[in-house]
Amino acid sequence: MKISTKCLSASAILLALLAVCSCNNKKFHVDGTISDAKDSVLYLENISLDGPKTVDSVKLDKDGTFHFDENALDTITPEFYRLRIANQIINLSIDSTETVSVNAAYPSMAYKYEVKGSENCSKIQELALHQMNLQAQVN
Repeated sequence: MKISTKCLSASAILLALLAVCSCNNKKFHVDGTISDAKDSVLYLENISLDGPKTVDSVKLDKDGTFHFDENALDTITPEFYRLRIANQIINLSIDSTETVSVNAAYPSMAYKYEVKGSENCSKIQELALHQMNLQAQVN
């Protein structure tokens, strides 16, 4: 039984396409609550070399709960994101399949928030607080 070269080529291409399509099913999740922010728009932004790029957004209700499910970028290192309402920002570092939970109150969310699910996010929070304290001392 002979298998034609065209048949083998078509099979190889099909297998390659299936492999590529199935590889990037990784998702990360960001959820939580931003209280006292009714009717505010919460943005999830990717911090790229070209600046912040909006990935998703949600208008918060009176409860302030939110949930983002996004496709993870195909990198071997964590990516930097931020949650933003107006000029209040919470910086995040997200690995490909993490679930990060954030709880805060607006308008003090930039310096009074709780983050769970990511050691990197906890370290970023610690650094941000040190930076704010240092800036206050300088001022």
